Amino acid sequence: MAITAKPRRDLLGREESSDRRSSHHEAKPHGDTGGSGVRSTPEHASVSVACPSANEEHKCNQAAQKQIKKKARPPEFKLIPKVLQKWKRKRDQDDWIQGQQSQTPLQLWEHDNALTNFQVWVAYRMAAVQLNVFYEGWEDDKSCPLDTGCTTNGRNIAHIAWHCVRAQAWWLRILEHWLGNEVTQADLKQYKDYFSARTAPHIGERLKKHILLRLGNWKKEIDDQLRRIWWAWCSIGTALLWQIRNQVVHEGVKWTAKSQLEFMWRRGLQQLYAVARSERLRANLRIQGLYLQICLEILEEVTVEAPPGKSLPIAAKWRQQKLLELPRRLTLFQVANNA
Repeated sequence: MAITAKPRRDLLGREESSDRRSSHHEAKPHGDTGGSGVRSTPEHASVSVACPSANEEHKCNQAAQKQIKKKARPPEFKLIPKVLQKWKRKRDQDDWIQGQQSQTPLQLWEHDNALTNFQVWVAYRMAAVQLNVFYEGWEDDKSCPLDTGCTTNGRNIAHIAWHCVRAQAWWLRILEHWLGNEVTQADLKQYKDYFSARTAPHIGERLKKHILLRLGNWKKEIDDQLRRIWWAWCSIGTALLWQIRNQVVHEGVKWTAKSQLEFMWRRGLQQLYAVARSERLRANLRIQGLYLQICLEILEEVTVEAPPGKSLPIAAKWRQQKLLELPRRLTLFQVANNA
């Protein structure tokens, strides 16, 4: 039985005939150069190449991408751990910073058609502990630059926004009109979390009666505008406190306690009344502007005649957070960028 040689394919996929194969020189034994000085080798010597697995290739790609990210990072990424440590230290010193950092970056940068760019800037910088409270000669003077009656350290943000007697007078004025009764210093401290986080507490019974007497029934728009007014008053107040403090420190402007309080109260009302008038001229915001104006008028008209209330406010919702929003977002950003 005749055996026919099966043609084979070369490296280019072409079939090679048996005659062509037979015409090749036979390989010499090892060490035999055939007299030509060149060792003969098989024409189709195979080379073994180890290919990486899919998992190894994926790891290599990930490592390469991380290197690209590291080179593209600005130098500020290295400061994130220091910023988180600074925030923690400030929060441990005073829970006013905790309330401010319970807000998300989107909430801090929100203006809701009611705040100026400067007021938004102050709100964010104050929450991020980025306001510069130092000035020439501050090393020798730790007292409050606004009022000699302050007994706490006047060189930190929490003092400017909350502990100063001028700031306490502002928050007291807001809360008295909100509740419709007198407010003691002990009662004011119970609402500290609502001021720092700019979230509105429940309104007082006297204010609620005035609103129902004016409008007849309660609507969702009333709740929306009351929350908006509280949020705006807190934002305007902290910005004005920072602005007045800078006038006293850097420009030598003198403010009495009474003139400062009346200026802040009138300025806050004027700004929100202007917002209400502007919205009433726009068809899509006319109803919103109308309810804003009505709520402002009622809040301004409420007289503080009733004695202090006995009921305490419920705990602010942000107290239930395991991790405050602002440091949580920065930590996630750090992890996502492998900083």
